[in-house]
Amino acid sequence: MTVFKGWEARGDQEVKRPPIVTKHARKRVENDQRTALTVEEVLSLANSPFATKEDGQRRWVYSGKDDKTLTIVTGKQGSVLVTVYGTERHPNRLVDMVCRAKAGLDVPFSETHIPADFSRKNVAEVCIGEFHTKRDGSSRVDTEFSVVSCFSFTRSDQSVLESRWIHESVVSAVESLWQEGQLSNAQKKKLHTLIMLDDGTFGSLPIWVSFALLKLKYPP
Repeated sequence: MTVFKGWEARGDQEVKRPPIVTKHARKRVENDQRTALTVEEVLSLANSPFATKEDGQRRWVYSGKDDKTLTIVTGKQGSVLVTVYGTERHPNRLVDMVCRAKAGLDVPFSETHIPADFSRKNVAEVCIGEFHTKRDGSSRVDTEFSVVSCFSFTRSDQSVLESRWIHESVVSAVESLWQEGQLSNAQKKKLHTLIMLDDGTFGSLPIWVSFALLKLKYPP
């Protein structure tokens, strides 16, 4: 018997194996009704090309039946459904916006909010650079190019990341650097948008996020 991914071949017949679903996941889908999808449909959606993956377990993808983005936790490279829930836990709507863009839907950008005056606690700088995670779990950033600075941004209020303006600024900067030959092929795979806060902390987004939101190809 030769086993293929998701299928068992027996002679001339192919029999699809039922998905592996934890009791917790089945309860969340069938009892708590966190989604209108069946457990089979949730797992299928998690493995679709429209899903955005993180750390090999969490996957975000837009569900047409629910008209919202789902957070789907899987195991064993997407073959086991662990649980599913909405995206209400996120500090901003970026993940929903990316998933809607991947699904070919309109992206609901927010209006750009620029405060009348700035204070030290809400001044930030957006840079293009690299983000590294060390073996001990600590992180390091290497900022290469400054994009924009001085806008209202705090760890508790990240709504500025939902504006078209910030992502257009990032895309424009990357395109200019690319055309000028300042980005190598190795760099373009590692680039992140780095949001440097005045208190020394920072946030990081893969560069492709801005391109995806504007439905542009990355690299340019």
